[in-house]
Amino acid sequence: MTLTTDTQTGSSQMRASTLRSLVVVTSLVAGLVLGPESASAHQGEQGCEAVDPAWSPDGTWIVFASNCAGNRDLYRVRPDGSALTRLSDTPGAKHTPRWSPDSRHLALAHRPEGEDAEIQVLEMESGRLRTVTDNGSSEWNPTWSPDGRRLAYESERDGNADIYELDLESGLETRLTRSPSRDVAPAWSPDGSVIAFQSNRGGAYAIYAIDTQGLHSSPRLMTPMEGQAVAPAWSPDGRLLGFACVLEGERDTELCVARPDGGDLRVVTRNDRNDFAPSFAPDGRRVVFMAAEPEAAWRLQVLSLDDGTETMLPLPAETATAAPAVPRHDPPNVAILVYDGVQVIDHAIPFEVFGQYSLNNVFTVAKDSTALTTYMGMRILPNYTFADHPTPDVLVIPGGDARRAREDPVIRDWIRRNGVVAEYVLSTCVGSFFLADAGLLDGRRATTWYARVAELARAAPGIQVLPSELVVHDGKVVTSNGTGLEAALYVLALLHGDAWANLVRLNMEYEPMPASLRMPRVELADLELPNGLYAHFPWRDAELLLYDGDREDWTMHWRFASESSVDSLSTHFRQALTEDDGWRIADEHRTQDGWSATWRHGDADRAEWHDTTELTRGAGGLYELVVRVERRP
Repeated sequence: MTLTTDTQTGSSQMRASTLRSLVVVTSLVAGLVLGPESASAHQGEQGCEAVDPAWSPDGTWIVFASNCAGNRDLYRVRPDGSALTRLSDTPGAKHTPRWSPDSRHLALAHRPEGEDAEIQVLEMESGRLRTVTDNGSSEWNPTWSPDGRRLAYESERDGNADIYELDLESGLETRLTRSPSRDVAPAWSPDGSVIAFQSNRGGAYAIYAIDTQGLHSSPRLMTPMEGQAVAPAWSPDGRLLGFACVLEGERDTELCVARPDGGDLRVVTRNDRNDFAPSFAPDGRRVVFMAAEPEAAWRLQVLSLDDGTETMLPLPAETATAAPAVPRHDPPNVAILVYDGVQVIDHAIPFEVFGQYSLNNVFTVAKDSTALTTYMGMRILPNYTFADHPTPDVLVIPGGDARRAREDPVIRDWIRRNGVVAEYVLSTCVGSFFLADAGLLDGRRATTWYARVAELARAAPGIQVLPSELVVHDGKVVTSNGTGLEAALYVLALLHGDAWANLVRLNMEYEPMPASLRMPRVELADLELPNGLYAHFPWRDAELLLYDGDREDWTMHWRFASESSVDSLSTHFRQALTEDDGWRIADEHRTQDGWSATWRHGDADRAEWHDTTELTRGAGGLYELVVRVERRP
């Protein structure tokens, strides 16, 4: 297929341009095979750069590799350029990170200094990294199958680059291509049937496709164009293939898109620079890619395919680190913040977990040495003050009545400074708000107490709140939505291993509920009861007989004093319910000794919730009220 351009050149000029293009593409391909350092060679002296971008399938992040802090590590950033976060700070160079279909894992190529590159998988929530290939040769450019169970990648184990497939469950590897040419940069199609890759088997670099079901089928050409094509990427719907292209007679690499059969070729960038390695957003309307002006280092650009506008993403700052600034102490120091209003259980349970078997040096820290009063009135004395405590390896921020403490700039600054130094930062319950105030949750996933979920989502830029998770681990930060018992055991395992954490759990006689049986607090139906119930209800003068339910319905049963009347109790309940936005009465019946009513949400998106109230005079003349909220089809 021929693409007509506006530039007309003589044959000698075209041959010269084509030769220069071949040099450019060769260096870019070397970067795919040998790592981004080689791809930078055509830019001149390499400086701080960002390479290998990949848009997460859920659309929230762009991950990339960068050498800006010295070592080549992984970073992530929001598509709008906010919440830049460092994901790794370990020896060895990381390349070509690629998201799993559920956005919970990254596959990457990791090359320790002086060794071959291997494929690794990073679990985003826990930060745990495992090596999945170890063949005594270099493997690069992993790509996930749509079901998340397999990886395809290039391997040089036979002295030449070919495409292999790995079953992550069984460890079985299958060779997909066999050619004297270099088959590299695989990209799995969204429907799982095809793997696109680049190869010079036809002389020039082009994109080919291999059928994943037919292991011995011949690769077919996908880019029958005059010029060269490298670095393929699929649009989310599989209808387009994006790639870097060098058009016949031109010098710079541009971004092109075409149908998988090579039709409707379109050049989407036109400029005096090199563009490379596109990755589509989930909406299919934007791409992120590497771009470099002549003699300049690679930067990342986000391009709108609708109107052609571009946005440059920021380069990482050297301070964007997720690793400890000092070596871990032996035993590790665990510092627990205490303040007026701190919840007893939120700071005491982590103290108990980390203090078992003298595995850690655990202590409380306060702004000064004066006695503190907890949320429910317990008096405590801190072990240290902000001025004299040991440097923490683990910083624990408990919840409680934290309004005054959160407003204190001294406390906020202390959390920020020690959060940077600590290897892990753990918050319990609403302690997550301290972390948000200190900037430690920017761009992270987190959880908190069920009643403050919406507020936390507004408290930090780009935060993703996971209210149904007991423990959320993102980078160095671990947040929990309850007392912190599970989270403290989780961090204990990170420090000392799963065996020690299990021993501590058994010693405390704690048996966690199986995940299959657990009903997250935030999902229970009692949250559909009126918010103003306890503000207007005379519940202190009543006996609570039943409070139970599940995700679909909830029942509470009260018995009131004899002097209560139908009018007063129904008025209390009506006031509580009508002040809760969205509820309205659907049916009501009143007698001398009883009252019943049916309520429902007025909003269309919540109309499936119904509330039934029945007030009757029971034995001994005492009034009993049964309230049931339930989801209806």
